[in-house]
Amino acid sequence: MKYLQSDIQYFEDHYFWKIYLTVFAILIIFIFIKIKKTKEAIGRLILFPLFYFFLFYVFLNNFITINALYINQIKSVGKEKFEYVVFNYENQISIQTRKSEEYISELTDRKFFNQLKEKRKINHVRPLDQIKHGDTINVVYDKGLFGFKYLN
Repeated sequence: MKYLQSDIQYFEDHYFWKIYLTVFAILIIFIFIKIKKTKEAIGRLILFPLFYFFLFYVFLNNFITINALYINQIKSVGKEKFEYVVFNYENQISIQTRKSEEYISELTDRKFFNQLKEKRKINHVRPLDQIKHGDTINVVYDKGLFGFKYLN
């Protein structure tokens, strides 16, 4: 997983609904063009879109999020460096930015930590489990097309 769980949640909270409403509006326009203008058809024009709105919301939520974040990482438009403080308690590692903006735990973001450990190994940097409590590490993220950071 290249994205933090908090970044995925941020995307879903701030951008998903815009993409979803655009797709839904296109669907409504298509239905409106294809349907005849009778009383029964106008009733269907109101009921079916509401039904499909809720049905598609459930099924498209994950699909739109995954594909939009995939498109985000197609091209890196820059790099962003974060400095984290390491918390190492009984072999459970977590990291947090100095301003407490972001907290990442090995328990909740295990895939991210595995990728971070692999990246540190490739760069010949000391492994996370050998870093003392209170030390700092730097993590460089790529910034994607939509401005979301991801670990590459």
